[in-house]
Amino acid sequence: MDPLGFLIHDPIVRASASTYNPTELQRLSLQITLNLSNQKVRYLGGPINPIYPDIVIWRPDYPGANTGQAVLVELIENPTFTHGGVQTWIRLANTTGVRFNLIVPLAQLHDARLIITRNNIPITHLQTWQYNSNSGRYIFNTVT
Repeated sequence: MDPLGFLIHDPIVRASASTYNPTELQRLSLQITLNLSNQKVRYLGGPINPIYPDIVIWRPDYPGANTGQAVLVELIENPTFTHGGVQTWIRLANTTGVRFNLIVPLAQLHDARLIITRNNIPITHLQTWQYNSNSGRYIFNTVT
Protein backbone atom coordinates (compact mmCIF):
# COMPACT_ATOMS: atom_id res chain seq x y z
CA MET A 1 0.00 0.00 0.00
CA ASP A 2 1.29 3.45 -0.82
CA PRO A 3 2.40 5.58 2.17
CA LEU A 4 -0.69 7.79 1.96
CA GLY A 5 -2.98 4.81 1.45
CA PHE A 6 -3.47 4.01 5.13
CA LEU A 7 -4.69 7.55 5.80
CA ILE A 8 -7.53 6.95 3.35
CA HIS A 9 -7.91 3.18 3.57
CA ASP A 10 -8.20 2.53 7.30
CA PRO A 11 -11.00 5.06 7.95
CA ILE A 12 -12.98 3.49 5.10
CA VAL A 13 -12.47 0.01 6.57
CA ARG A 14 -13.67 1.24 9.96
CA ALA A 15 -16.67 2.96 8.36
CA SER A 16 -17.64 -0.19 6.46
CA ALA A 17 -17.27 -2.30 9.60
CA SER A 18 -19.56 0.09 11.46
CA THR A 19 -22.39 -0.81 9.05
CA TYR A 20 -22.65 -4.26 10.64
CA ASN A 21 -25.05 -4.52 13.57
CA PRO A 22 -23.12 -5.86 16.60
CA THR A 23 -26.30 -7.27 18.15
CA GLU A 24 -27.10 -9.19 14.97
CA LEU A 25 -23.54 -10.51 14.71
CA GLN A 26 -23.73 -11.69 18.32
CA ARG A 27 -27.14 -13.30 17.72
CA LEU A 28 -25.64 -15.24 14.81
CA SER A 29 -22.55 -16.15 16.89
CA LEU A 30 -20.29 -14.22 14.52
CA GLN A 31 -17.22 -12.08 15.15
CA ILE A 32 -15.81 -9.23 13.07
CA THR A 33 -12.09 -8.63 12.62
CA LEU A 34 -10.44 -5.71 10.83
CA ASN A 35 -7.11 -6.08 9.08
CA LEU A 36 -5.88 -2.51 9.03
CA SER A 37 -2.76 -1.28 7.23
CA ASN A 38 -0.41 -1.92 10.13
CA GLN A 39 -2.34 -4.79 11.77
CA LYS A 40 -2.82 -8.06 9.96
CA VAL A 41 -4.84 -10.22 12.33
CA ARG A 42 -7.06 -12.74 10.53
CA TYR A 43 -6.31 -14.39 7.21
CA LEU A 44 -7.76 -16.83 4.71
CA GLY A 45 -5.79 -19.65 3.15
CA GLY A 46 -2.73 -21.22 4.66
CA PRO A 47 0.05 -19.51 6.60
CA ILE A 48 2.44 -19.94 3.65
CA ASN A 49 0.37 -17.80 1.26
CA PRO A 50 -2.23 -15.98 3.41
CA ILE A 51 -4.75 -13.43 2.17
CA TYR A 52 -5.67 -10.63 4.57
CA PRO A 53 -9.04 -9.18 3.56
CA ASP A 54 -9.82 -5.82 5.13
CA ILE A 55 -12.83 -7.18 7.02
CA VAL A 56 -13.43 -10.79 8.04
CA ILE A 57 -16.73 -11.88 9.54
CA TRP A 58 -16.22 -15.31 11.02
CA ARG A 59 -17.80 -17.98 13.21
CA PRO A 60 -15.57 -19.16 16.08
CA ASP A 61 -15.00 -22.90 16.37
CA TYR A 62 -16.37 -22.71 19.92
CA PRO A 63 -17.29 -19.87 22.34
CA GLY A 64 -14.21 -17.77 23.07
CA ALA A 65 -12.12 -19.42 20.34
CA ASN A 66 -9.49 -17.55 18.34
CA THR A 67 -9.98 -19.89 15.41
CA GLY A 68 -12.99 -20.34 13.22
CA GLN A 69 -14.52 -20.25 9.76
CA ALA A 70 -14.84 -17.08 7.67
CA VAL A 71 -18.34 -16.54 6.30
CA LEU A 72 -17.90 -13.10 4.69
CA VAL A 73 -14.89 -11.02 3.67
CA GLU A 74 -14.58 -7.50 2.35
CA LEU A 75 -11.80 -5.97 0.34
CA ILE A 76 -11.85 -2.20 0.10
CA GLU A 77 -9.89 -0.49 -2.64
CA ASN A 78 -8.29 2.97 -2.48
CA PRO A 79 -8.89 5.59 -5.17
CA THR A 80 -5.47 4.69 -6.56
CA PHE A 81 -6.09 0.94 -6.76
CA THR A 82 -4.00 -0.89 -9.30
CA HIS A 83 -4.76 -3.79 -11.53
CA GLY A 84 -2.15 -5.79 -9.59
CA GLY A 85 -4.73 -6.47 -6.87
CA VAL A 86 -6.81 -8.52 -9.27
CA GLN A 87 -5.10 -11.75 -8.15
CA THR A 88 -6.33 -11.10 -4.61
CA TRP A 89 -9.84 -10.48 -5.96
CA ILE A 90 -9.69 -13.81 -7.80
CA ARG A 91 -8.43 -15.72 -4.75
CA LEU A 92 -11.08 -14.24 -2.45
CA ALA A 93 -13.89 -14.73 -4.97
CA ASN A 94 -12.96 -18.39 -5.34
CA THR A 95 -12.72 -19.20 -1.64
CA THR A 96 -15.32 -21.91 -1.04
CA GLY A 97 -18.07 -21.09 1.44
CA VAL A 98 -17.12 -17.44 1.86
CA ARG A 99 -19.13 -14.51 0.58
CA PHE A 100 -16.86 -11.88 -1.01
CA ASN A 101 -17.73 -8.17 -1.00
CA LEU A 102 -15.57 -5.95 -3.18
CA ILE A 103 -15.85 -2.26 -2.36
CA VAL A 104 -14.38 0.23 -4.82
CA PRO A 105 -14.39 4.02 -5.07
CA LEU A 106 -17.44 5.22 -6.99
CA ALA A 107 -15.15 6.92 -9.52
CA GLN A 108 -13.45 3.55 -10.22
CA LEU A 109 -16.63 1.50 -10.67
CA HIS A 110 -16.32 1.29 -14.46
CA ASP A 111 -12.69 0.10 -14.25
CA ALA A 112 -13.56 -2.44 -11.56
CA ARG A 113 -16.40 -3.86 -13.66
CA LEU A 114 -14.06 -4.21 -16.66
CA ILE A 115 -11.51 -6.08 -14.53
CA ILE A 116 -14.22 -8.35 -13.11
CA THR A 117 -15.61 -9.13 -16.57
CA ARG A 118 -12.24 -9.64 -18.29
CA ASN A 119 -11.07 -12.01 -15.56
CA ASN A 120 -14.41 -13.79 -14.98
CA ILE A 121 -14.28 -13.00 -11.26
CA PRO A 122 -17.37 -14.29 -9.42
CA ILE A 123 -17.90 -11.32 -7.08
CA THR A 124 -20.66 -12.01 -4.57
CA HIS A 125 -21.31 -8.35 -3.87
CA LEU A 126 -19.97 -5.26 -5.60
CA GLN A 127 -20.23 -2.02 -3.69
CA THR A 128 -18.98 1.53 -4.07
CA TRP A 129 -17.81 4.02 -1.51
CA GLN A 130 -17.57 7.78 -1.61
CA TYR A 131 -16.83 10.43 0.96
CA ASN A 132 -19.53 13.01 1.62
CA SER A 133 -17.78 16.20 2.69
CA ASN A 134 -21.05 17.77 3.88
CA SER A 135 -21.77 15.03 6.41
CA GLY A 136 -18.15 13.95 6.98
CA ARG A 137 -19.16 10.33 6.37
CA TYR A 138 -18.47 7.56 3.91
CA ILE A 139 -21.42 6.39 1.84
CA PHE A 140 -21.60 2.77 0.69
CA ASN A 141 -23.89 1.56 -2.09
CA THR A 142 -24.48 -1.89 -3.52
CA VAL A 143 -24.40 -1.96 -7.31
CA THR A 144 -25.57 -4.55 -9.82
